[in-house]
Amino acid sequence: MLGYLIALFAYAALGLLLLGVAGLLAFVPSFRSFARWLALGTLGSFPSVFAFQMIAFPLVGAIAFGLSFLYGGKRLSEPFDIVVALSGAGLMLVTVALASLYGFVFGWRTANAVWEGARFQTLLASDPVCRQLAKYRTPLLLGFILVGSANGVQAFRWWLNSGITVEDVIGTYHAKYAATQAILEISADRTWKYSFVGPPKFQRSGTWALEPFSTPTEVVISFNRFEIGYTGYHRGSAIFMSYFSRTVSGHILWCLDPDGGRVCFERLSVDP
Repeated sequence: MLGYLIALFAYAALGLLLLGVAGLLAFVPSFRSFARWLALGTLGSFPSVFAFQMIAFPLVGAIAFGLSFLYGGKRLSEPFDIVVALSGAGLMLVTVALASLYGFVFGWRTANAVWEGARFQTLLASDPVCRQLAKYRTPLLLGFILVGSANGVQAFRWWLNSGITVEDVIGTYHAKYAATQAILEISADRTWKYSFVGPPKFQRSGTWALEPFSTPTEVVISFNRFEIGYTGYHRGSAIFMSYFSRTVSGHILWCLDPDGGRVCFERLSVDP
């Protein structure tokens, strides 16, 4: 979203610059025709770019929904997940870029053609892309409605699940993406217990404290004398900071990145 806003502001700034140049050239008689072409093309490109971006929304929105459903709120660690997420993001970027580019060219060309007397409907009918869009307008509209509704529901669900308190953090967690399964129990009396499930035997316990820099979307607590226990990981720390957040699906998750790689703990929906 931030990248799109930056591109939008850059495009708007470029448009204003081109209009300013066209305005200056209009005072020179020999350049008035070029100034008109420049101004009309710039003004025509803006609605066309946004229109073609909206047309591309079903595909872009479907990819965004899929990525949000699979990985929303999670820190990716598996190579396959990273490849899928990057591929999806890249496909969205390419789709929006191509739609914007075609919309820019179509709007620029159409605005000048209409000024010269061509009918807008005729220009639409003669454009190969617009003909295909008109041919498949019903499934396109259906896709727009379905994808828009799905993303709206997903966004509402994320908004409902975005908050987290220290009471939400209390519970039992299982390690994810770990060779050896582990259980972490965080109790309301400010104590914690940590152990492996099966061999090798590993158990630790201690106290925890809520850190003052917690936010409404992230709870930060410190474990006293916590050790992760996995071979190759950094072992031992007087104070171990942990950052808990809620995923799009509502699960409480804590991921840490010791020297040996990433380990993620997810809170069980019902404590054993």
